[in-house]
Amino acid sequence: MKWRQTFRDRFFTLLFPVIFLLILPIACAAQGKIVFVGDTGICVINPDGTNQTCLTDGISNDKEPAFSRDGGKIVFVSDRTGNPEIYTMNADGTNQTRLTYNGGNFNYNEAYPSFSPDGGKIVFSAAPINGYFDIYVMNANGTNQINLTNTVGLSEFPVFSPGANKIAFSFNKQIYVMNADGTNRTALTNVPNARSLAPSFSPDGSNIVFQMSPPDNGFDIYVINADGANQTRLTYLASQKTFATKPVFSPDGNKIAFTNFNLDLQINVMNADGTGITPLVAGYDASWSGQTTTAAPKLKIAGGNLLVGSPGQGIILKSPDGATCKLLSIDNAGAMVLAAVACP
Repeated sequence: MKWRQTFRDRFFTLLFPVIFLLILPIACAAQGKIVFVGDTGICVINPDGTNQTCLTDGISNDKEPAFSRDGGKIVFVSDRTGNPEIYTMNADGTNQTRLTYNGGNFNYNEAYPSFSPDGGKIVFSAAPINGYFDIYVMNANGTNQINLTNTVGLSEFPVFSPGANKIAFSFNKQIYVMNADGTNRTALTNVPNARSLAPSFSPDGSNIVFQMSPPDNGFDIYVINADGANQTRLTYLASQKTFATKPVFSPDGNKIAFTNFNLDLQINVMNADGTGITPLVAGYDASWSGQTTTAAPKLKIAGGNLLVGSPGQGIILKSPDGATCKLLSIDNAGAMVLAAVACP
Protein backbone atom coordinates (compact mmCIF):
# COMPACT_ATOMS: atom_id res chain seq x y z
CA MET A 1 0.00 0.00 0.00
CA LYS A 2 1.06 3.57 -0.69
CA TRP A 3 1.20 4.60 2.98
CA ARG A 4 3.60 1.77 3.71
CA GLN A 5 5.92 2.89 0.96
CA THR A 6 5.69 6.44 2.27
CA PHE A 7 6.51 5.22 5.78
CA ARG A 8 9.54 3.28 4.54
CA ASP A 9 10.79 6.25 2.54
CA ARG A 10 10.45 8.59 5.51
CA PHE A 11 12.05 6.08 7.89
CA PHE A 12 15.18 5.73 5.83
CA THR A 13 15.25 9.42 4.97
CA LEU A 14 15.57 10.01 8.72
CA LEU A 15 17.89 7.04 9.27
CA PHE A 16 20.67 8.22 6.99
CA PRO A 17 21.21 11.55 8.84
CA VAL A 18 21.19 9.69 12.15
CA ILE A 19 23.84 7.26 10.89
CA PHE A 20 25.88 10.21 9.58
CA LEU A 21 25.68 12.01 12.91
CA LEU A 22 26.78 8.86 14.74
CA ILE A 23 29.75 8.35 12.44
CA LEU A 24 30.78 12.02 12.27
CA PRO A 25 32.31 12.15 15.79
CA ILE A 26 34.31 9.01 15.01
CA ALA A 27 35.61 10.55 11.78
CA CYS A 28 36.51 13.80 13.56
CA ALA A 29 38.15 11.97 16.45
CA ALA A 30 40.25 9.98 14.00
CA GLN A 31 42.06 13.22 13.10
CA GLY A 32 43.24 13.47 16.71
CA LYS A 33 45.27 16.22 18.31
CA ILE A 34 48.99 16.81 18.57
CA VAL A 35 50.61 17.41 21.94
CA PHE A 36 54.04 19.04 22.01
CA VAL A 37 56.40 21.18 24.07
CA GLY A 38 56.08 24.88 23.28
CA ASP A 39 57.52 28.06 24.69
CA THR A 40 54.94 28.08 27.49
CA GLY A 41 54.97 24.42 28.49
CA ILE A 42 53.13 21.40 27.14
CA CYS A 43 50.49 22.40 24.58
CA VAL A 44 47.96 20.73 22.28
CA ILE A 45 46.94 21.78 18.78
CA ASN A 46 44.76 20.51 15.96
CA PRO A 47 46.65 18.87 13.07
CA ASP A 48 45.71 21.80 10.83
CA GLY A 49 47.41 24.24 13.20
CA THR A 50 44.27 25.66 14.79
CA ASN A 51 43.12 25.84 18.40
CA GLN A 52 46.45 25.79 20.24
CA THR A 53 46.00 25.43 24.00
CA CYS A 54 48.79 25.19 26.58
CA LEU A 55 48.29 22.84 29.51
CA THR A 56 51.29 23.49 31.78
CA ASP A 57 52.73 26.80 32.94
CA GLY A 58 56.21 26.53 31.44
CA ILE A 59 57.89 27.43 34.72
CA SER A 60 59.33 23.94 35.19
CA ASN A 61 60.91 21.79 32.49
CA ASP A 62 57.90 19.78 31.30
CA LYS A 63 58.78 17.61 28.31
CA GLU A 64 58.33 14.37 26.36
CA PRO A 65 54.51 14.30 26.39
CA ALA A 66 52.65 11.33 24.91
CA PHE A 67 48.92 10.80 24.45
CA SER A 68 46.99 7.74 25.51
CA ARG A 69 45.39 5.93 22.59
CA ASP A 70 41.95 7.39 23.27
CA GLY A 71 43.35 10.91 23.67
CA GLY A 72 42.02 11.23 27.20
CA LYS A 73 45.36 11.25 29.07
CA ILE A 74 48.87 12.62 28.59
CA VAL A 75 51.97 11.19 30.23
CA PHE A 76 55.02 13.45 30.49
CA VAL A 77 58.28 14.16 32.31
CA SER A 78 58.76 17.15 34.62
CA ASP A 79 61.53 18.39 36.92
CA ARG A 80 59.14 20.50 39.02
CA THR A 81 60.26 18.63 42.14
CA GLY A 82 63.96 18.85 41.28
CA ASN A 83 64.46 15.59 39.38
CA PRO A 84 62.95 14.34 36.13
CA GLU A 85 59.84 12.42 37.23
CA ILE A 86 56.91 10.93 35.33
CA TYR A 87 53.49 12.57 35.58
CA THR A 88 50.10 12.14 33.96
CA MET A 89 47.30 14.61 33.35
CA ASN A 90 43.97 14.76 31.61
CA ALA A 91 44.00 15.94 28.00
CA ASP A 92 42.73 19.34 29.14
CA GLY A 93 45.61 19.76 31.62
CA THR A 94 43.64 18.96 34.77
CA ASN A 95 44.51 16.37 37.42
CA GLN A 96 48.30 16.54 37.05
CA THR A 97 49.59 13.58 39.06
CA ARG A 98 53.11 12.50 39.93
CA LEU A 99 53.72 8.77 39.38
CA THR A 100 57.40 8.18 40.19
CA TYR A 101 59.56 9.08 43.20
CA ASN A 102 63.31 8.65 42.89
CA GLY A 103 64.11 9.72 46.48
CA GLY A 104 66.20 12.77 45.64
CA ASN A 105 68.86 10.79 43.81
CA PHE A 106 70.10 13.24 41.17
CA ASN A 107 71.88 10.43 39.32
CA TYR A 108 68.52 8.87 38.55
CA ASN A 109 66.60 10.04 35.52
CA GLU A 110 63.30 8.93 34.04
CA ALA A 111 62.47 9.67 30.44
CA TYR A 112 60.42 8.93 27.31
CA PRO A 113 57.19 7.56 28.83
CA SER A 114 54.35 6.25 26.67
CA PHE A 115 51.09 4.41 27.27
CA SER A 116 50.15 0.87 26.34
CA PRO A 117 47.29 0.68 23.81
CA ASP A 118 44.70 0.06 26.53
CA GLY A 119 46.10 2.82 28.75
CA GLY A 120 46.72 0.42 31.62
CA LYS A 121 50.54 0.45 31.47
CA ILE A 122 53.29 2.99 30.93
CA VAL A 123 56.65 2.05 29.44
CA PHE A 124 59.62 4.37 30.01
CA SER A 125 63.40 4.64 30.29
CA ALA A 126 65.21 5.08 33.59
CA ALA A 127 68.84 5.37 34.60
CA PRO A 128 69.71 4.28 38.16
CA ILE A 129 73.03 5.03 39.86
CA ASN A 130 75.12 3.00 37.41
CA GLY A 131 74.15 5.47 34.71
CA TYR A 132 72.81 2.93 32.20
CA PHE A 133 69.32 3.48 30.86
CA ASP A 134 66.98 0.50 31.01
CA ILE A 135 63.41 0.01 29.83
CA TYR A 136 60.81 -0.21 32.58
CA VAL A 137 57.08 -0.84 32.59
CA MET A 138 54.62 0.11 35.33
CA ASN A 139 50.91 0.38 35.92
CA ALA A 140 49.33 3.63 34.78
CA ASN A 141 49.08 4.72 38.44
CA GLY A 142 52.85 4.31 38.95
CA THR A 143 52.78 0.99 40.83
CA ASN A 144 54.58 -2.27 40.06
CA GLN A 145 57.65 -0.94 38.25
CA ILE A 146 59.51 -3.73 36.42
CA ASN A 147 62.90 -3.53 34.68
CA LEU A 148 62.53 -5.26 31.30
CA THR A 149 66.07 -5.00 29.95
CA ASN A 150 68.68 -5.07 32.78
CA THR A 151 71.53 -4.42 30.38
CA VAL A 152 74.74 -2.42 30.34
CA GLY A 153 74.06 0.23 27.74
CA LEU A 154 71.53 2.81 26.63
CA SER A 155 67.98 1.50 26.28
CA GLU A 156 65.77 4.45 25.36
CA PHE A 157 62.61 5.66 23.58
CA PRO A 158 60.33 2.65 24.28
CA VAL A 159 56.90 2.41 22.67
CA PHE A 160 54.30 -0.36 22.58
CA SER A 161 53.08 -1.92 19.34
CA PRO A 162 49.37 -1.47 18.54
CA GLY A 163 48.74 -5.05 19.64
CA ALA A 164 50.64 -4.48 22.93
CA ASN A 165 52.68 -7.66 22.37
CA LYS A 166 55.88 -5.87 21.30
CA ILE A 167 57.94 -2.90 22.43
CA ALA A 168 60.21 -1.01 20.04
CA PHE A 169 63.12 0.90 21.54
CA SER A 170 66.63 2.16 20.89
CA PHE A 171 69.52 0.18 22.36
CA ASN A 172 73.02 1.60 22.01
CA LYS A 173 71.72 3.81 19.20
CA GLN A 174 70.16 1.05 17.09
CA ILE A 175 66.47 0.17 16.75
CA TYR A 176 65.32 -3.01 18.52
CA VAL A 177 62.04 -4.77 19.21
CA MET A 178 61.28 -7.17 22.05
CA ASN A 179 58.30 -8.94 23.51
CA ALA A 180 56.28 -6.90 25.99
CA ASP A 181 57.81 -8.93 28.84
CA GLY A 182 61.38 -8.06 27.75
CA THR A 183 62.20 -11.36 26.04
CA ASN A 184 63.36 -12.02 22.48
CA ARG A 185 65.22 -8.77 21.80
CA THR A 186 65.92 -8.38 18.10
CA ALA A 187 67.92 -5.69 16.29
CA LEU A 188 66.17 -4.11 13.31
CA THR A 189 68.94 -1.72 12.31
CA ASN A 190 72.69 -2.19 12.24
CA VAL A 191 74.20 0.81 10.52
CA PRO A 192 77.84 1.42 11.52
CA ASN A 193 78.62 4.94 12.73
CA ALA A 194 74.94 5.93 12.62
CA ARG A 195 72.55 6.74 15.44
CA SER A 196 69.06 5.26 15.11
CA LEU A 197 66.65 6.58 17.75
CA ALA A 198 63.02 7.30 18.69
CA PRO A 199 61.03 4.51 17.01
CA SER A 200 57.25 4.73 16.67
CA PHE A 201 54.84 2.15 15.23
CA SER A 202 52.35 2.83 12.45
CA PRO A 203 48.70 2.40 13.53
CA ASP A 204 48.48 -1.07 11.96
CA GLY A 205 51.83 -2.16 13.41
CA SER A 206 53.36 -2.97 10.03
CA ASN A 207 55.97 -0.20 10.00
CA ILE A 208 58.24 1.68 12.38
CA VAL A 209 59.29 5.27 11.78
CA PHE A 210 62.46 6.57 13.45
CA GLN A 211 65.25 9.11 13.24
CA MET A 212 68.74 8.25 12.02
CA SER A 213 71.92 10.20 11.43
CA PRO A 214 72.84 9.56 7.79
CA PRO A 215 76.35 10.00 6.32
CA ASP A 216 75.81 13.76 5.89
CA ASN A 217 75.34 14.24 9.66
CA GLY A 218 72.29 15.71 11.33
CA PHE A 219 69.19 13.48 11.56
CA ASP A 220 66.62 12.41 9.00
CA ILE A 221 63.39 10.42 9.22
CA TYR A 222 63.38 6.79 8.07
CA VAL A 223 60.75 4.07 7.97
CA ILE A 224 61.27 0.32 8.20
CA ASN A 225 59.05 -2.75 8.21
CA ALA A 226 58.32 -4.09 11.67
CA ASP A 227 60.54 -7.10 10.86
CA GLY A 228 63.47 -4.87 9.88
CA ALA A 229 63.05 -5.12 6.11
CA ASN A 230 62.75 -2.35 3.54
CA GLN A 231 64.48 0.54 5.30
CA THR A 232 63.57 3.75 3.47
CA ARG A 233 64.76 7.30 3.96
CA LEU A 234 61.85 9.78 3.97
CA THR A 235 63.53 13.17 4.47
CA TYR A 236 66.71 14.78 3.19
CA LEU A 237 67.07 17.61 5.66
CA ALA A 238 70.38 16.60 7.24
CA SER A 239 72.27 17.84 4.17
CA GLN A 240 70.91 21.26 5.09
CA LYS A 241 72.39 20.84 8.60
CA THR A 242 68.88 20.29 9.96
CA PHE A 243 67.84 17.74 12.56
CA ALA A 244 64.59 15.87 11.86
CA THR A 245 63.68 14.04 15.07
CA LYS A 246 60.96 12.25 17.13
CA PRO A 247 58.62 11.16 14.29
CA VAL A 248 55.10 9.86 15.03
CA PHE A 249 52.30 8.62 12.77
CA SER A 250 48.84 10.16 12.60
CA PRO A 251 45.95 7.92 13.72
CA ASP A 252 45.13 6.95 10.12
CA GLY A 253 48.78 6.36 9.21
CA ASN A 254 48.70 8.85 6.35
CA LYS A 255 50.79 11.58 8.02
CA ILE A 256 53.91 11.85 10.16
CA ALA A 257 54.65 14.65 12.62
CA PHE A 258 58.25 15.35 13.63
CA THR A 259 60.52 18.00 15.11
CA ASN A 260 62.54 20.02 12.62
CA PHE A 261 65.51 21.67 14.31
CA ASN A 262 67.51 24.16 12.31
CA LEU A 263 67.90 27.49 14.05
CA ASP A 264 64.57 27.02 15.82
CA LEU A 265 62.56 24.04 16.99
CA GLN A 266 59.46 23.47 14.92
CA ILE A 267 56.80 20.77 14.61
CA ASN A 268 56.38 19.75 10.97
CA VAL A 269 53.81 17.44 9.37
CA MET A 270 54.38 15.48 6.16
CA ASN A 271 52.79 12.69 4.17
CA ALA A 272 53.78 9.17 5.20
CA ASP A 273 55.96 8.89 2.07
CA GLY A 274 57.99 11.96 3.07
CA THR A 275 56.37 14.41 0.67
CA GLY A 276 54.56 17.61 1.49
CA ILE A 277 56.58 18.75 4.50
CA THR A 278 54.59 21.55 6.16
CA PRO A 279 55.51 23.66 9.22
CA LEU A 280 52.83 23.48 11.92
CA VAL A 281 53.94 25.26 15.09
CA ALA A 282 57.05 26.24 17.04
CA GLY A 283 57.96 23.45 19.46
CA TYR A 284 59.30 19.93 19.82
CA ASP A 285 58.50 16.40 21.10
CA ALA A 286 55.26 15.85 19.20
CA SER A 287 52.82 13.05 20.00
CA TRP A 288 49.61 12.39 18.05
CA SER A 289 46.54 11.30 19.98
CA GLY A 290 45.40 7.88 18.87
CA GLN A 291 48.84 7.20 17.22
CA THR A 292 48.69 3.53 18.15
CA THR A 293 45.05 2.84 17.27
CA THR A 294 43.83 0.60 14.53
CA ALA A 295 41.61 2.08 11.83
CA ALA A 296 38.53 3.98 13.00
CA PRO A 297 35.32 1.93 13.10
CA LYS A 298 33.33 1.92 9.87
CA LEU A 299 29.69 1.38 9.05
CA LYS A 300 29.46 -2.10 7.49
CA ILE A 301 26.56 -2.78 5.14
CA ALA A 302 26.11 -6.24 3.63
CA GLY A 303 26.58 -6.18 -0.12
CA GLY A 304 27.28 -2.47 -0.08
CA ASN A 305 23.57 -1.56 0.20
CA LEU A 306 20.85 -1.01 2.75
CA LEU A 307 18.42 -3.78 1.84
CA VAL A 308 14.80 -2.81 2.43
CA GLY A 309 11.66 -4.96 2.33
CA SER A 310 13.37 -8.33 2.24
CA PRO A 311 12.95 -10.40 5.43
CA GLY A 312 16.23 -11.31 7.08
CA GLN A 313 18.20 -8.49 5.50
CA GLY A 314 18.80 -5.04 6.97
CA ILE A 315 21.13 -3.23 9.38
CA ILE A 316 23.09 -5.06 12.07
CA LEU A 317 23.40 -3.10 15.33
CA LYS A 318 26.17 -4.19 17.72
CA SER A 319 26.35 -3.53 21.47
CA PRO A 320 29.36 -1.55 22.77
CA ASP A 321 30.99 -4.68 24.19
CA GLY A 322 30.57 -6.51 20.89
CA ALA A 323 28.71 -9.40 22.52
CA THR A 324 25.17 -8.78 21.30
CA CYS A 325 23.86 -7.99 17.83
CA LYS A 326 20.40 -7.22 16.53
CA LEU A 327 19.19 -7.11 12.95
CA LEU A 328 16.93 -4.20 12.06
CA SER A 329 14.82 -5.01 9.00
CA ILE A 330 11.40 -4.51 7.44
CA ASP A 331 9.07 -7.38 6.63
CA ASN A 332 6.80 -7.66 3.59
CA ALA A 333 3.98 -6.02 5.52
CA GLY A 334 6.10 -2.91 6.06
CA ALA A 335 6.64 -3.49 9.78
CA MET A 336 10.04 -3.00 11.39
CA VAL A 337 11.56 -6.15 12.85
CA LEU A 338 14.36 -6.27 15.41
CA ALA A 339 15.79 -9.77 15.81
CA ALA A 340 18.83 -11.18 17.63
CA VAL A 341 21.56 -12.43 15.28
CA ALA A 342 25.11 -13.72 15.56
CA CYS A 343 27.62 -10.88 15.53
CA PRO A 344 29.72 -10.71 12.33
